[in-house]
Formats: sequence, structure tokens, C-alpha cells
Amino acid sequence: MRQPFRLDVHTVDIEDVHLGDTTTVEGGTLIVSTEEVAGLILEDPRIAAVDVEIAQPGDDVRIIGCLDAVEPRTKIGEGSVFPGFLGGMETVGTGETLRLGGVSVLASSRYPQPFSGLLQAREAVVDMAGPTSSLSPFGRVRNVVLAYTPNP
Repeated sequence: MRQPFRLDVHTVDIEDVHLGDTTTVEGGTLIVSTEEVAGLILEDPRIAAVDVEIAQPGDDVRIIGCLDAVEPRTKIGEGSVFPGFLGGMETVGTGETLRLGGVSVLASSRYPQPFSGLLQAREAVVDMAGPTSSLSPFGRVRNVVLAYTPNP
């Protein structure tokens, strides 16, 4: 019997991340172009500015205002990795997906106006070194940090 859904996920284990002129993977190294990434993000009119930073385990860095983190993935061939967000609505669970293991894309921002009360957003803090780095799974992976400045 033929399987109606077959998803093959291929992994490239990332051992190092740094900034460069073009975004690519060479061996186990992810090279991120600040210019390319910022250009894509700034297409969104809600974003005034973005800083692209790298934070790796052991770095003396605290990331504040963490809003979300995702594992980098792309679809090989037709389809979208996150349908409805990064493409049209479609059935998922088939084809091939390429994931970058050991790395996350972490969104960070300050809200444009103060919020208070029970419904206020609760952002997180990630330490990359020291005794509190083990409190978050993102303290143990390489992070491409996108620090957004929203338009008011």
C-alpha cells in the first residue's frame, strides 16, 4: 500500500555560525549575510530596523526581549515549510525538507509602547554562558539573533 504522506527530513549539523558576504552553508559552517537577511526583513513595513547578530554557546552574551525562535528549514522542491505563514495554505507532510541542526533563528524586540496587566506579552531572556545558560534550550545552540525595531 502506498503511503499517502511521506516527508523526508534531511539534516545538516551546524558546528559554527558567522557573518559573511553571502548566506550559505559550507561544510558544518553557516555563513549569514547581514545585508541579505536585513533586506528581506525590511520588506515588512512594520519593521523600522533590524540588527543581525550571532550568539554561540559559551559567548558572554545575554539575549533579552526574546519573542520567538525557529529552527531553520527549507523545502526541497515544491511546497512551503510553514504553510500559511511563509506561503499559501496547502497540505503538508510530503516531499523533502532540509533542516539546519544545532542552530536557531531567534527574534528579539522591545514593544513600541508599554503594555501592562495580565495580558501583556512576556518575553524571555537567554544566557549563552554561565550557570543560567542551561535554563533555556537556546543557550545550548548557535543563534542567529534578529533584533527588531518596530515602526511606531
